Amino acid sequence: MAGGHIMALACNLPWTAMETIDAFLAEQAQYAARHPVQLAPGAVALLTRLKETGARITAYGGSTKAAIFDRYLASVSEYFDADLPYIDMGHARPGMAEIHRQTATSAGELVFIDDLNRVAQVSKTLGCGFIGKPATLYQKQQMQASGVRFICKDLDEIDQTLLQALDQSLRLEHH
Repeated sequence: MAGGHIMALACNLPWTAMETIDAFLAEQAQYAARHPVQLAPGAVALLTRLKETGARITAYGGSTKAAIFDRYLASVSEYFDADLPYIDMGHARPGMAEIHRQTATSAGELVFIDDLNRVAQVSKTLGCGFIGKPATLYQKQQMQASGVRFICKDLDEIDQTLLQALDQSLRLEHH
């Protein structure tokens, strides 16, 4: 509701928070119909590389598993952790703390791959690893300003060498 209120104020809309949210979701649905969600280039190869390391892979997002994982990731579900393939963090903020809680993984063993600098900042606060794959120049600049060490322009850059460097940096931080 706070987001709807802020959006209505920022856009000078004469709507309630709920009317603003409803209008946003309707516009989002129209956009999604015109621009179907697809796996990013290199996603399957990255999932394969990560799985080969023995990592437990969990996806996360702000919607239910049925709305996101089952709808868009079913074709690659075999790569994800059987017990915890997806975490809905829509009502739990910050989401990274919720993921840390649900996975019961020590922070130094938890790595986020995301396009948002906010995820990088919270990951750093929690002591988790982070690989940035910014979708915009703004996010890349924010990550650089935050001191994010591992920033990739495409998923193919997340290779064994980068993963080993990240693992080494996490070991140094936690010992």
